[in-house]
Amino acid sequence: MALLKEISTDYGIPATYWKITTLEFHLNKDCHIIISGYSNKDARLDNKQALKVFEYVVPEGTLSNPINIADIYGYVKTQSEFVFNTIDDF
Repeated sequence: MALLKEISTDYGIPATYWKITTLEFHLNKDCHIIISGYSNKDARLDNKQALKVFEYVVPEGTLSNPINIADIYGYVKTQSEFVFNTIDDF
């Protein structure tokens, strides 16, 4: 599972393929997500360095229980960087 959305990077190459690369559950019951952007799926599969990274801390009770990966991606899609609101979005 991944998200497809073109987001500009400091390298001048847009990141279009977004994959959750870190998911941590803490004792205080919040969840830490790191989602990394790559130029495409092949770059991710070839273990290339991410072009851009976003980090989120999800407060306890925000996600349903039991948590599944679709819920995590669903949360990410509510964040301003990943809201699909223009005709140019994938």
